[in-house]
Amino acid sequence: MSSPLSLRQALPDGLRLAVTAVRRAPAAAVLIALSMLVPTLLAERTIGLGVALLIMVAQLAAGVVGIAGLTRAALGRTAPPVGLRLDRDEARLLASIALSGLFLVLVALVLGLVLLAVAGATGFGGGADFAVVAQASATQPGWRMWVVLALEIATVMVLLSLWARVLPAGPATLATGQVVSLAALKWTRGSGLRPMAGLMVMLAPSFALVSWALLGAPEADWVDGVWALVLAGVQAPLLVGYATAMFRQTAPEGVAK
Repeated sequence: MSSPLSLRQALPDGLRLAVTAVRRAPAAAVLIALSMLVPTLLAERTIGLGVALLIMVAQLAAGVVGIAGLTRAALGRTAPPVGLRLDRDEARLLASIALSGLFLVLVALVLGLVLLAVAGATGFGGGADFAVVAQASATQPGWRMWVVLALEIATVMVLLSLWARVLPAGPATLATGQVVSLAALKWTRGSGLRPMAGLMVMLAPSFALVSWALLGAPEADWVDGVWALVLAGVQAPLLVGYATAMFRQTAPEGVAK
């Protein structure tokens, strides 16, 4: 039996594990940052389709290897001095991320269609364009605005909640040596909105970056470097630490931790 999530325990543990991950596997964070900077480094160069596809594959591989390195460090697993390697564990982690991502995309599509249908029924942009619906719901007065706005907020909350509940699948995959994905959903059953609340706390660096951009961040190449450093050196470890803390706290007995 899994136990309900306790944020009083998960948040401090997540912060501690994030620091541990960066300290034990700094090369993993550097690799993630480099994968994010590739588009900036190649922005003024013309490359063929084949080369572009190879670069995208390399970026994906670098990101997965970096995340695996951070997660393995957070779990306290034995790793090479730089905390990086490429073997079956990384392939399993990629499969876990792909399955969880596909699930979230499908849920987003269904919720988006429902939102567009409701928006069309209430007269916002004919329900044909989500961007039009979002803009109209924020500018047009009346009760219909509040209905659509409430549905938009509910959609975001559902997606964040589901994302938070599948986060432990990554550490579980590396800890057990098996691909874990949607099975992680039942581990936080009975925890209510606590997984999502913890996730929103851990997403503070991303919220800060978005706020900076909305408030008028300068258009310069060094800004991309700031984004890459914050996301790779702060945000990624925080998510890995929180996911690992959730896994250790909620995974049922019999699951290797």
